[in-house]
Amino acid sequence: MNPFNKFKNWFNLAKKDKSIDPTAFALGTVLNNSPNIRMVLLKYIKPGGFIFFTNLNSLKGRSFQKNPNLSMCFYWESINRQVRINGKGKLVSEKDSDNYFSKRPRGSQIGAWASNQSSEIPNSSYLKKKNFIL
Repeated sequence: MNPFNKFKNWFNLAKKDKSIDPTAFALGTVLNNSPNIRMVLLKYIKPGGFIFFTNLNSLKGRSFQKNPNLSMCFYWESINRQVRINGKGKLVSEKDSDNYFSKRPRGSQIGAWASNQSSEIPNSSYLKKKNFIL
């Protein structure tokens, strides 16, 4: 069976379990020989690829731009399945990225603009200055 078709079949089975988010997967990147893994959400499955979005200024975005080798791992306990994917990623078009961003809830858009993703927050005073703590 075509691996993309097999993935879609398992993904559709996992979506029936409402207690999990089947789009969540662990994304692995490497920057300066240091691996990093974090959870992200799958947004689209297209022929020959899986699409997720991230801020290119984040650690994962910077890692990807220097080393496009990615690793993805989906784990769906309810159907006793795990899918691991390794390969080279590529950027989606600016148009596709802008289209996705424009469809996000307004609060998510504002949060993305306001946050400095993957940067360390030095202290609570920093958050107070940003009006994130009342």
